[in-house]
Amino acid sequence: MYRGEVGAAYAARMRHAQLDRSRFWSEVLDRTDPDSLLEVGCGTGLNLKCLAGRVPSLHGCDVSAAALEEAKYATGGLATLTQASVGALPYRDQSFDVVASVGVLIHTPEEDLLAVLRELARVSSRYVLLVEYEDSHRRSIDWRGIKDALWADAFSIKFWQANPHYVPIWRKDVDKADGFDRCHAALFERRGAMSLPKVVPLFRDAETRKAA
Repeated sequence: MYRGEVGAAYAARMRHAQLDRSRFWSEVLDRTDPDSLLEVGCGTGLNLKCLAGRVPSLHGCDVSAAALEEAKYATGGLATLTQASVGALPYRDQSFDVVASVGVLIHTPEEDLLAVLRELARVSSRYVLLVEYEDSHRRSIDWRGIKDALWADAFSIKFWQANPHYVPIWRKDVDKADGFDRCHAALFERRGAMSLPKVVPLFRDAETRKAA
């Protein structure tokens, strides 16, 4: 969908977007201190712009050539940009310290989701960051009159189920103050395999998490 006219329309629409996500990304960098970072589905470079000059090896990929052209200017040439699908990333295993998905999984059909979640984990050497619309069950959300093009889902839990060698180390609800729609950020770190029931505490309330 994004490879053609929809992607070109998105790039044109976001060309003059005034969204400040620098505070959010500063918090992510403080926690991860990466030498390399890849954003999958980087679009017009709204996130990469906040990271340009702050991460030594900065990369982005997207299926839309029009969006990548905008991202090139947004990052001032400080990011390596590649046209590729998140379902078949053209990178070696464990290529990047941080791999980020920001508003990408929400557009991924359910039959492709597992493969995409495993691709994110495959190319990361340490951290995977998800910033998506979270819900306890999968539900379709109307998106600019296009049916079944955007979903909320339990993406964090599904990522852990697909990649039990990662564990959640940080979560945050983000909104307009952070430069986003109201959604959920979750940071995972590559470690040894763990049992899946331990996913549950990620979504407990703050007092329960503190007691745990």
